[in-house]
Amino acid sequence: MYIFKVHGREFKVKFTYRCLSEGDILDKVVSFGDDFGGKKLSEIMGSFVHTTAELLLAGLQKYHSDEFGYKDDDEYKQRVAFVIDLIDDYEDESTKKHPQSASTLFAEMNDELRKNGFLSTVFQSLEEAVTMEQTATETMKEMEETPARAVVMNMPVSESES
Repeated sequence: MYIFKVHGREFKVKFTYRCLSEGDILDKVVSFGDDFGGKKLSEIMGSFVHTTAELLLAGLQKYHSDEFGYKDDDEYKQRVAFVIDLIDDYEDESTKKHPQSASTLFAEMNDELRKNGFLSTVFQSLEEAVTMEQTATETMKEMEETPARAVVMNMPVSESES
């Protein structure tokens, strides 16, 4: 769980299956690692702020649905606008010692998704698969470089045979 603090209040942010399965927020979050293919910086930044607000709104549903819940698209848009204002206030409370911005907020929420959200198991599985693939590749390279009879007979390979 991530704690978001603004206006002297603490908001608990938790990315549940339900909040992330509604809409296309995961696609938007993942797309920030993609190439933007010629879009203007203003389009990218506007999209980034909006996606950060949508992600925060999704995470607020578990513990703060009384204040941030919504029933239809109009309420959703109103809540997103309110959260964008909240992010603006969050940045206003930034200090040199404790910098706060939409980008740091996004990075912290993204980190929370990867470490403690349901995506943590997905990322862990991906990391394990990559490690297994790297190990298999290294083993195959070693086997290609080692003469077959030395492997079969479990004998050390001499310099002249390599």
